[in-house]
Amino acid sequence: MDLDTRALIAIFVGIVVIGIWLSQRHGKTSNNKSSGSKKLKSRPNTSNNATAVNNPTASNPPTNTANAPTNPNTASPAARGRRATSRRRTPAKKVNSKYVPAFGIWQINSSAIGTVVANAISSGYVEFDSSDNYGNEAELAVALNSHNVKRIYTKIDPIHYNNIIPSIQTAQRLFQGSGQLVIMLHWPGETTIQGSVAFPGANGVAAYRNLARLISRPAVSNFGVSHLTRISRIKKPYLNQIEINPLLQQTEIIRYCKKRNILVQAFSPLASGRLNTNPIVVDIASKHSKSVAQILIRYAYQKGADIVNVKTTNLSRMQENLDINDFVISKHDMRRLNGLRDDASYLLGTSNSAPSPQVFGPFQKQVRRPVPSAPPLGRLGYHLNRRLKRIRTAGRTLINTP
Repeated sequence: MDLDTRALIAIFVGIVVIGIWLSQRHGKTSNNKSSGSKKLKSRPNTSNNATAVNNPTASNPPTNTANAPTNPNTASPAARGRRATSRRRTPAKKVNSKYVPAFGIWQINSSAIGTVVANAISSGYVEFDSSDNYGNEAELAVALNSHNVKRIYTKIDPIHYNNIIPSIQTAQRLFQGSGQLVIMLHWPGETTIQGSVAFPGANGVAAYRNLARLISRPAVSNFGVSHLTRISRIKKPYLNQIEINPLLQQTEIIRYCKKRNILVQAFSPLASGRLNTNPIVVDIASKHSKSVAQILIRYAYQKGADIVNVKTTNLSRMQENLDINDFVISKHDMRRLNGLRDDASYLLGTSNSAPSPQVFGPFQKQVRRPVPSAPPLGRLGYHLNRRLKRIRTAGRTLINTP
């Protein structure tokens, strides 16, 4: 047998194998469809049978089925399946979600913490935000001893990063029994989101590695996309707390976190009072009969924040900041507020327009792993590639056979 004849035989065998495989797949698909339709057709109408057994003399008068309402319990399985599918494709929009902001204690005098926290809890706040460098965290822990709140957020300052374990233990001891404790790194490390060196020598990567090793839900604050990408190789953070307001919208960071199921917590929603007299914000507030603060808090939620921090020592404003669930900012007004963006952090006094490529200070250069190429035809292409490889192997064996 010459070489050309063997090659033709190998090609013919390959065509026959592919044809048999495709016919088997087509047969399985048609059998599944036919068996499913038979099951639906053969299902008895149990509601009519039950009526006949209980009342054999009852007659069934003709009804106008065109105008009769459909009972979901007696509808056919196929109809119920179609309605369920349509509901999944077009979910109902949540208009008035129940948002409860977290109460922050930054810059509140330590001597007033007890009264302020008691007023906040009586107003309805169940979450509190703190940090070990606020100077009033110990007073907050004392004020929460007699209350069982839902959650406490605390942050570790970068000056403790090189010896972070005692800071974690101190936070756990302070808030033991007060509620669920979320511990986060306050800054990425040496550099801020904006790239400026704020804390020389602070090793954010090593600090986060220790934090992730000691607690189940490590969290971070003021981390940008490059920072989050780096630490996610150690463990995905539970939460990222960032400044969000119409002036600093953080769209890229929010999108990154939402895609990866990282909670977003917003601080400084009022932009440190820079928008109190802005005509656009004032106009939207008057349209909804709300205050400027209520509009900006609602804006942060609709922008993508899962938790929003608010802060005030005034009891009436505490209650006012909770009244944000009976209105929704329209898409048109959200675009107007988005137009106020200038990428500046008015709390930190820095610009966010050009983030530095350097994160955490010096660390090993990131090595990009090659992305494996997917088969061009998806799953079918994958199986065809496997069959063709077997055919080529069989052809080579047949050709090399004497």
